[in-house]
Amino acid sequence: MDYSDLSRQLMQAVHYIHKNKPKINVNEVVQGSPFILQYLSKRKEAVLPSEISDKMEISTARIAVILNSLDKKGLINREINKNDRRQILVTLTAEGEEAAKKLVQEAEYHIIQMLQNLGEHDAGEFVRILNKLAGITGKSS
Repeated sequence: MDYSDLSRQLMQAVHYIHKNKPKINVNEVVQGSPFILQYLSKRKEAVLPSEISDKMEISTARIAVILNSLDKKGLINREINKNDRRQILVTLTAEGEEAAKKLVQEAEYHIIQMLQNLGEHDAGEFVRILNKLAGITGKSS
């Protein structure tokens, strides 16, 4: 097998996809504000900014900037921890919960469209190969 040729074909395909701007950028859904909204929505409890920082593997300073933006938009609440007044706890507002749901629904819709365009067999293979590249084994939820 000529991996050099496959490498060029892959780079060309990725370039073409990037150039034609897919309706959804999956990276945007799993980074920054969208990630934080989804993470808080799944947790269903107050979270420390440092926990978000650890989960996202980005600095607490960057998290603070994102949280400030979400706070200004009315999507999160920040409260002082009653058990340790040095800590700030973050939760979603009702608007934040709605925004998180909308993000997930929009992402799912566009990903489903993409997978349907591949067809059942190729979609399954695509996900299987991505999981292999990511080091994920088996099915996860």
